[in-house]
Amino acid sequence: MPIDQFYNSSNTLMSDELQFEEMKRIMTGAGFGIWSVENIEGQPLWMRANAKMAELLGICNVSVMSPEEMYDFWFNRIKPEAKESVMASIDRMKSGKVEEVTYLWEHPAIGDRYMRFTGSGKAVDGKGYVLNGYCSDVTGLVNKEKEQQKAMARMGAEIQRAYEVVKFVSRSCTSIYRINMQDGRLMHVSTVNEKVHNALGNEGDARERFLEFCEKLVKPEWREEMLAFTNLDWVREQLKTQSIIKHEFECSACGWVIGSFVAGKRGDDGYCTEVVWTTVDVNEQKKKELSQLNALEDAKRAAVEANRAKSSFLLNMSHDIRTPMNAIIGFTGLLEKHQEEPERRQDYLNKLKESSALLLGLINNVLEMSRIEKGHLDLDIQACGVEQMYDMFCSVFLDMMIQKGITFCHSMDVEHEFLFCDPIKVRDVVLNLLSNAYKYTPSGGKVELYIREVPCEEEGFAIIETVVKDNGLGMSAEFIPHMFEEFSREHNTTDVKVEGTGLGMPIVKNLLDLMGGTIEVESELGKGTTFKVYIKHRIAKKSDVINVDMPDVSDVDFRGRRILLAEDNDLNAEITMEVLKDIDLVVERAEDGQRCVEMIDAAPAGYYDLILMDIQMPRMNGYEATRIIRQMKDKEKANITILAMTANAFEEDKREAIESGMNAHLSKPIEVEKLIKALKRSLNSRK
Repeated sequence: MPIDQFYNSSNTLMSDELQFEEMKRIMTGAGFGIWSVENIEGQPLWMRANAKMAELLGICNVSVMSPEEMYDFWFNRIKPEAKESVMASIDRMKSGKVEEVTYLWEHPAIGDRYMRFTGSGKAVDGKGYVLNGYCSDVTGLVNKEKEQQKAMARMGAEIQRAYEVVKFVSRSCTSIYRINMQDGRLMHVSTVNEKVHNALGNEGDARERFLEFCEKLVKPEWREEMLAFTNLDWVREQLKTQSIIKHEFECSACGWVIGSFVAGKRGDDGYCTEVVWTTVDVNEQKKKELSQLNALEDAKRAAVEANRAKSSFLLNMSHDIRTPMNAIIGFTGLLEKHQEEPERRQDYLNKLKESSALLLGLINNVLEMSRIEKGHLDLDIQACGVEQMYDMFCSVFLDMMIQKGITFCHSMDVEHEFLFCDPIKVRDVVLNLLSNAYKYTPSGGKVELYIREVPCEEEGFAIIETVVKDNGLGMSAEFIPHMFEEFSREHNTTDVKVEGTGLGMPIVKNLLDLMGGTIEVESELGKGTTFKVYIKHRIAKKSDVINVDMPDVSDVDFRGRRILLAEDNDLNAEITMEVLKDIDLVVERAEDGQRCVEMIDAAPAGYYDLILMDIQMPRMNGYEATRIIRQMKDKEKANITILAMTANAFEEDKREAIESGMNAHLSKPIEVEKLIKALKRSLNSRK
């Protein structure tokens, strides 16, 4: 009987005890539990239940549980996530509506069950309400519905996958054939390539068709593998446990192809009764893959070659560094023994200077190459006199050439006397080339330097050709392509007794690339080498050249002048302080930048005449210390002369020193003559 008839507005059925009892008997027999809930103002909530309802709730004896306890027992076992919907249904029942709610309930013996409550109710004199209804355990029904939903979802997913497969196959496959595995017949579905279609045909014996396909279209190196792959007996066994098998091969008609057998219909024994043969053109992907593999192989070879070159470099460097180090250690020991012999002592000191200069040159080359690799080089373009640079090139090597017995020929022929360039980098290029010519040309040989201007089509610019030529050792034709590679040397130090790192020519090439220049080389082993360098420069005027008037330093008196030396290294500080004291300067030392700032701040203005500032120091570096000093309120202190004296010796280091507020830059190791000249210029300006 429908519940809305059970609870009609006149409530006639509920007033008829006989009909009510009969209905309860029918519903109980149908597996429904009868319940009643009462909520009267001032009284506890209670529930009454018939025997079937008690059974559904897992209560063995209704009489042992009060109505209040039964309500709590029922309500407290409603799962938390279901209570909101149950209470919402009860609220609607109170208004007389027939409500049905299915919720998850915790049975005391058999765990979670799905219960379906149906009922309605009425208000009691405005003081509460009474609800009546029936209940059934619908766990089996709900679970069945869930399984049906899962099955529908699986079916939908399978349909979607099938749709995606069909879409993919129709879009990407260059050929599709069906194969009946029972009679071995092959049937055409679609093909894009005419040659493939001609080889496989429209219909026929699959074994014969595949044999013809392999013989006509599969490249010989792949034919044996493809014949094995298209063996239908093998395919049958493979597809029993797999849904698809693939093989990549190269086809003369369409390049690289992936051939696939896809499982279709299966028999009761699991073997396929029908399969689909497809081909997919992967020519472009394969080309990219092979290109990547080739690139990896090239990178691997380059890495191996780089490691070989670096290993060779380390071996050469080990020897080249040990050579001057051995001289320094050896002559230092001899100097200790022969202090009282002036001539021998002077000879040892000269050789110590030469060995120190050689060691410093080796270190500078390695550091220069490291800066180039990291991209730390910038051009510092300024107007320069060509003749001035030419004179410098010649003067550096003239005495060395004469002492070694080398004839040094040089000439200059340029139309424009002044050009814009980076003089330091131009100098480094030419001096590196002259240094190589000097080192690899024996006594009695000849080195030539020619600088001349060649025609330039671009107005306002000039091209300068620099030729460095020698008749020394030369290079083999095999080595010339590798001469600009890092650490590369055709002759090691032991072979020709010439020190070097194999970095000079890479430095030259990188500097020329930076300046937009080019270099050409001609060389023959045993006959000599000719380098030709071409650099395009913007033409300058004499007025563009910045003239720096140097102060007269001939009569500077150091006596009584006070220097503050900021230096954290004890050995460096000791050497510098001894040099300064030897020229009558008063020297005080600060162990780091912070201490330097403190000493300047504490001293009266004018107490210190100059600061020699190291850069890399603990607590506070030289740049930061300089900036703080320049911001001091006392203008005389803030304007004190500060000279950087640091192992940070590159052009960018010099620029950073000037930008931080320093007046000049001296690089370590300190050359005493340069230090004294710098001090004279600086102190002379403070007279």
